[in-house]
Amino acid sequence: MSKKKLYKIHKLSGLTLGFFIFLLALSGVFITFRAEIMPKVYPAFHVTPGIKELPVETLLLNSKEHLGETKIITNLYTAEDKESAYLVLYKDPSALLPGIVAIDPYTGKITGDMAAWQNAFAVMLFFHANFFLGKFGGYLVGLLGAVLMFFVISGIIIWLPKHGTNAKIKRLFTLKSKNHSQNIHHSIGLVFGIPIFISAITGFLTIFDLLYPVGRMINKDPAYVEEIVKQGTCNFRREVEALNILNEKQRENLISIHMCGKKNSLVKATYGLHDRHFLQGYGRILIDVEKNEIIQSFNSATDPKSWNIKRLIIFPIHSGEYFGMPGRVINLVTGLGLMTVFCSGVWLSLKRRKKLSPTLEESGTQSLRFEE
Repeated sequence: MSKKKLYKIHKLSGLTLGFFIFLLALSGVFITFRAEIMPKVYPAFHVTPGIKELPVETLLLNSKEHLGETKIITNLYTAEDKESAYLVLYKDPSALLPGIVAIDPYTGKITGDMAAWQNAFAVMLFFHANFFLGKFGGYLVGLLGAVLMFFVISGIIIWLPKHGTNAKIKRLFTLKSKNHSQNIHHSIGLVFGIPIFISAITGFLTIFDLLYPVGRMINKDPAYVEEIVKQGTCNFRREVEALNILNEKQRENLISIHMCGKKNSLVKATYGLHDRHFLQGYGRILIDVEKNEIIQSFNSATDPKSWNIKRLIIFPIHSGEYFGMPGRVINLVTGLGLMTVFCSGVWLSLKRRKKLSPTLEESGTQSLRFEE
C-alpha cells in the first residue's frame, strides 16, 4: 500500500474512531490513581484507621440495614489503603446505574451513600471498561485497542523518510519544523509510540485473551475450567452466613465478594495470596449457599500458567501496576500523550483543509510532505 493511501486511512479513521480512543485515554488517565485520589475528592471514602477490621459479615449486614429490603447488595470491595472505606455496590430497582455505599471497616458505620453517576471515578471506570454497553461494549473497547495499534504503526510508516531518518529526527526535536502543529503531532507520537502501542495491545489482549490458547499449547496445559453457574433464589442472610467458610488468611487478604444474582446464585469471594492485590497471586472460591460449602476454587499458585496470563501479567501491564508506582506514572503520562496526539492530529487536519486548495488535497502531494 502506498503512503498516500495509508495516510488517507490514518487520517479518516483518526477523525472518526480516534475520538472514541481519545475518550478511552481520558477515562484511563482519570482512573489511574483513583484509589489515592477518591478519598480526597469524596471525604466519605476516607476513614481513620483502627486497631482491627470488623468481620465482612458485619459490614454487609450493616450495609443492608442502611439500604433496606428493596435495594439489593451485589458486590463488596475491600481497600488496600488502611485509610480508605470499603465499598458496597447495590442495585436500586428504581435507578439505572448501581449505587455505592462507603462503610468504615473498623467501626461498621456508613460514611457515604451515592449513586454511581455521582462518583466521577466510578463513571470513568465503567466507561473505560465497556462504554456502559455491557459485553458488546467490552468487545468494542478491545477492537479500539487494535485500531490504536494500527494508528501507531501507520503513523510511523507515514513519517519515516526513505533517506535521512536521523537528520529528520534531529530537526523534529530541535523544533526546526516549519509547521509547529505538525511538529507536536510527530514528536509526541514518536516519544509515546512504544508505550501507546503496549497500552493498545495489552488492552486488546485483556478483552480477547489470545495468549491463553498460545500459552496452553506451549505448556501443554489442560483447558481452562469455566466458573460454575447455578440458577437459584437469593437469600441475603444465608449468603452472609455462608461467608463463615472463609479462613483467616482469606479474610485478611480479601479483595472482593460477588453476591448472589439473577445470573448466578453462587457467592464468589476473591482474595490475594500475599496481600490485597492480584499481582502477587490470587485465589477465588465459589460458595453454594444452599449447601454451605465451597463447590469450586481457583488458585493462581497452583493453576496451570496459561490460565492466569491475562490476570497476572497482561492487565497489570495495561494498568501500569505491574511496574509499581513508576509504571502507573508512565501509564498516566502515556494517556496524556495519546490525548495530545489526537488533538494535534485534528488541529493539523483542520489547518491543512483550510490552507490547501482542492487540487492539492486531491493529489495528496502536500499531505505527505511532512517535513521540508
